[in-house]
Amino acid sequence: LTLVLLSSCVNADKHWNDWDGSSGSGGDSLSISGDTIPGLISLTISPENATVDQVLNQTKQITYKVMGQFVSGQQDLTSKATFLTTDTTLGYFNKATLIPTKNLGGKTTVKAYVGSKGVSTSLTLRVTTSVVDPGVPKDAATLFKDPCTGGGVIKVAYPEAGAMVPPNLADFTVMWVDTASDLWELSLKSDTVDVKVYTTETKHQVSRSVWQLLAFSNLAESLKLTVRGVKQASAGQCTQSSTNLVAIGPTEIKGGIYYWITAPDSAIMRYDFGQTEKKPELFVGEKSLGYCVGCHAISPDGTRLSFTDDSRYGEVMEVKTKKWFTTRGKRELATRVTFQAFTPDNKYLISSDQGKMSIRDGASGKTLSQLNLGGPATQPEISPAGDALVYVIPGDQWGGLYFIAGSIAVAPLSGATVGKPKIIVQGNFTQNNYYPSFSPDGEWVIFNRAEGRNYSNPEAELWVIKATGGTPVLLKRANQGKTLGNSWPRWSPFIQQTEGRKLFWFSFSSIRDYGTLLPNNTLGVDDRIHQIWMTAFDPALAAAGQDPSYPAFWLPYQELKSKNHLAQWTKKVPVVQ
Repeated sequence: LTLVLLSSCVNADKHWNDWDGSSGSGGDSLSISGDTIPGLISLTISPENATVDQVLNQTKQITYKVMGQFVSGQQDLTSKATFLTTDTTLGYFNKATLIPTKNLGGKTTVKAYVGSKGVSTSLTLRVTTSVVDPGVPKDAATLFKDPCTGGGVIKVAYPEAGAMVPPNLADFTVMWVDTASDLWELSLKSDTVDVKVYTTETKHQVSRSVWQLLAFSNLAESLKLTVRGVKQASAGQCTQSSTNLVAIGPTEIKGGIYYWITAPDSAIMRYDFGQTEKKPELFVGEKSLGYCVGCHAISPDGTRLSFTDDSRYGEVMEVKTKKWFTTRGKRELATRVTFQAFTPDNKYLISSDQGKMSIRDGASGKTLSQLNLGGPATQPEISPAGDALVYVIPGDQWGGLYFIAGSIAVAPLSGATVGKPKIIVQGNFTQNNYYPSFSPDGEWVIFNRAEGRNYSNPEAELWVIKATGGTPVLLKRANQGKTLGNSWPRWSPFIQQTEGRKLFWFSFSSIRDYGTLLPNNTLGVDDRIHQIWMTAFDPALAAAGQDPSYPAFWLPYQELKSKNHLAQWTKKVPVVQ
């Protein structure tokens, strides 16, 4: 119940209207209509601007007192006062006593009124806890002195400093590098939580209950992450990391992704963000089908999946039954496909192969017509409203999996009819632009850029541009460098809001290190493991020509030996019958 309330009451305090239309604080008096005690001039409330610490799994009740100011002096009006809190997820009042919600911190405003007179004050609820891993001395906390002096510096390997993560992230693991210590203190702290973890490992996976405390107590806020280390035999010196900020998203991520594994065996996996206790599942794969599966598309509503088989023919499947709309072997009904995308109503598939683009039936997969776009075309993607097509004009006539000098074009789309295209990103022989995708509001196109080939280019970077054209913006924070193979970006279909600003999420594949668990930088370029990463995107910053991205986080529970690409999003992940 708490989590349901939380998801619907983000930042409720910031949107509550004070009785007099102003923003009350401290002992400010407020007025509403209604009767008042004769002679009452104003009210005060105590405790004022309180911060209350609570231990995890325990609650500390807070009793308030209201005093009335009369010409003759003060009177205790607590018994006549009505109390409320502007964020009901944090607790409820029993007369003058606030009963806090168990295991939830936060900031709110407490209000009390007597007749038409009112008063308000701020309240911060802070939850504290310590976690001692198995094998760690129970007095471990006493070995860490303040301030931490001497020793070296600990490097936090994951998460990346400044990353934003959704509150329903299934796996939040912190990793660090320190060869001087054998006991560590991990601190995750904000105004509303104070969590300390003591461990003898250089990594720690935060438990589900502790993560829910951290995340839902800090929606649209940030945590301060610090690691300290000591040598137990000589605990006089302390090694410490810098303090990194980890931002928490304003609300949960919904929907799911279907991503493509190219090694060790080709397969399409899927992950449901609404079922965070479950790991990614194998949906279809080479071992079960008897042939390779490749570049895939999932319909926006999650009901249909299309992918390319070992002969480069497009197959269409009903997701909930895993039954074929197409019939393997009947090649007269099939179309050779390299890239493809469903229209929002599932009526059509727009497909490309060898520089040619076609309209196919969204169920049978049968080709209905060829598109004439005035030249070669590949990598189609369709806007969320279904009214525009974005695609790549390859710099050669081949336009298959590999090409160079790609330009990005946008064309109006109405059903199966495509209008005159407009080039929004011009390519050349030192600048290849590819893998475009519309943002969930249709206003932005994210794409890749690299010199040379498009497919699996280790120097691929993420860029974004207005769908109508303009100056592209480099997603520097998401890229984290030019040799990490940041490729195949795709948007989550949902738009989040935080304090009146839009917030998007997108995924991409990357050969960056996943902390210390996947040290890609120690491998040869061709041996590095592509994994799916995600990050948040602020379109207001993009509109101002600034980097709109955050440092990325790793999609939970991926197999660290599988090469993962092309995380296609859908609004729902149907259960297979």
